[in-house]
Amino acid sequence: MVASGHGSGQTGPTPKGWKWWMKWGTIALLFIGLAWGSLRVAGAVGHALGRSGSASGTSLARQGGRTTIRRARRFSLEYREDCKILRVNQPWQGATQGFTYQLIPRGSHPKHLEPGALLVEIPVKRIVLLASTHLPDFVTLDRIGSVVGIAGGRQVCTQVFIERLQSGQVQEIADSISGREKHLNYDRLFTLKPDLVFVTGTGNPTLDHQEKLTEAGFQVALCADSMENEPLGRAEWIKFIAAFLDLDEKAEAHFAGLETRYETQKALACRATHHPTVLCGMNARGTWFAPGGGSYVATYIRDAGADYVLGDDPRPGYRPVKIDTVLDRAKNAEFWMLHMTDSSLSSLQNLKDIDPRCTLFRAFRESKVFNTNARLGPRGGSDYWENGSANPDLVLADLISIFHPELKPGHTLQWHLWLSNGGH
Repeated sequence: MVASGHGSGQTGPTPKGWKWWMKWGTIALLFIGLAWGSLRVAGAVGHALGRSGSASGTSLARQGGRTTIRRARRFSLEYREDCKILRVNQPWQGATQGFTYQLIPRGSHPKHLEPGALLVEIPVKRIVLLASTHLPDFVTLDRIGSVVGIAGGRQVCTQVFIERLQSGQVQEIADSISGREKHLNYDRLFTLKPDLVFVTGTGNPTLDHQEKLTEAGFQVALCADSMENEPLGRAEWIKFIAAFLDLDEKAEAHFAGLETRYETQKALACRATHHPTVLCGMNARGTWFAPGGGSYVATYIRDAGADYVLGDDPRPGYRPVKIDTVLDRAKNAEFWMLHMTDSSLSSLQNLKDIDPRCTLFRAFRESKVFNTNARLGPRGGSDYWENGSANPDLVLADLISIFHPELKPGHTLQWHLWLSNGGH
């Protein structure tokens, strides 16, 4: 029952209705109070977890973004709630083990530790490299200042790092170099205090440094980009570097453009009507070292519209081949591609002086021999292994111009030098 109000047109509860409103109103206020308290507790917990970095992986996505690995086969990247997992598999020929890295935001603690993984706080701020191959990646990612040391500074070709070596902003940490063996200056390494040292592996303890560096207390990450099956796979290792810098999204944007440009060049090569035969490698102390058919070098040749005569071996990397086998199978190859860093190897006569049997090859007699030493650093390093590796689309353009000059008229070779007295 309701009673009319006086002049207001409103109605109000009766005494019996007041009891009903008091009962349910109290209950409603109680629920509101509980909800408000829960929200405050949740906010406090969330704030605390946010400080520790163990709440969720949103901070990783917000800061560095995400990427996917599409071309590389020697490493994988997995995103979890509070960390990233990087795995390197088969880092060298015959390798029976891989390497795992668990990347976490600085100051945080993961909910679960990945078995056998090296725990690394990101973003990594101070880095030492044992090879100059990835220096262009730090330029692309705008993290030049992150590199504080390098082994083999005389091989550097990237101008900004040449200048930083000269100014002392980047330190040389190798006392001497003999072939592939680098003798590291551990006193200087301890002074530099790097967060991470990037190394490459061969499986040969006399050449590799990862175990010694780890024993000395340094955190080590192993790069296996040279074992990739295709040039884009090798170039995609910028994402491996970027994961430690927490710049995944930036690396993805760069690689997407690179991938498109490479595929455009590859499509151009598909217009060729003739696929010339190509020989790679050279005699060294009685053994011919040639890239396997599963190597990125062999893929370069195929993508440029040519046939690699020693490409039936599916292995990546380089492999020894008997000279008699090379002569039997490749003496009539139309082109001979060398990947030598020796700056003195700039003419056919230089090649003949090294091994007179070079004259047995058709490519030599027809002056179709090329070496990847057209661009050298101030101390003789080959830029092919540095900026060439980072720009496979431009390397492919060189190769298409060599094998099919009609497809790229007027092209100027960037990394390949024609071993001839006349020019190409």
